[in-house]
Amino acid sequence: MDKQNIFRSCSFHANTGDVVHVLVKDLTDAGFTVSLNDGEGAEEDTYSLTTTVAPPILPLLDKSGNEYTTVIIGAQEWIVENFKSTIYADDTAIPNLTANGDWIADVTGAYCWYDNDSVTYKEPYGALYNWYAVNNAHGLACLERGGVLEAGWRIPTDIDWQTLVDFVGDNPTAGGILKETGITHWTTPNTGATDGYGFTAVPSGERNGATGAFSVIYNFVSYWTSDAVDANYSWADQMFYNSIIVQHETGYKKSGGSVRLVRDIV
Repeated sequence: MDKQNIFRSCSFHANTGDVVHVLVKDLTDAGFTVSLNDGEGAEEDTYSLTTTVAPPILPLLDKSGNEYTTVIIGAQEWIVENFKSTIYADDTAIPNLTANGDWIADVTGAYCWYDNDSVTYKEPYGALYNWYAVNNAHGLACLERGGVLEAGWRIPTDIDWQTLVDFVGDNPTAGGILKETGITHWTTPNTGATDGYGFTAVPSGERNGATGAFSVIYNFVSYWTSDAVDANYSWADQMFYNSIIVQHETGYKKSGGSVRLVRDIV
């Protein structure tokens, strides 16, 4: 039997063995009822269904109101976009240092946009942070839904990055797997890029910690870890337009690099 009714109620005759399919659209909190009777007005059985509409999933936001999506890779969840908050977790503003002299002198924490141009470079490249902002007591890693802190997000440690790299392959090949495909953002040839897990690394360039100069956007990205090497350097993981490697390297703490946040899946 195949009868269709698009109104709010309907009646029809069914024979023994008929299969009745009920497709309900725009169901309200009141639900719906199906009543069966014997054809002479005597009710045989009644089936009721009441649904509870799930609340919408609120966007994941940083303290500046920038929105993020996430991807699960192995036992880790990563934000897909480069971080771009200009406010620490405790609501303290992060200094935006545009002058080269101010940038190279800072040891308390700062950010900038590539070429000091947020209109052109904020999306999709994110902010460039020196390591003093990454490792700041005010807290850089903070994401919320509906004004409620979402637990577990952190600046990735050196081990976090190596766990990611090991899961998708190894250091000699992981760059190709983690890079965004195509040449919309990466310089050609964007060697070996497959974005096999949806990490979508983009080439945000860097700001030199000794001169304050910007360079290598479209060609290169350096992601900070939270782990220091010594007083002047920290560990970072880097990818290149012409290579499939993830280069595990020391980064000068005064340099401007990119940030992704991670948390464990439990």
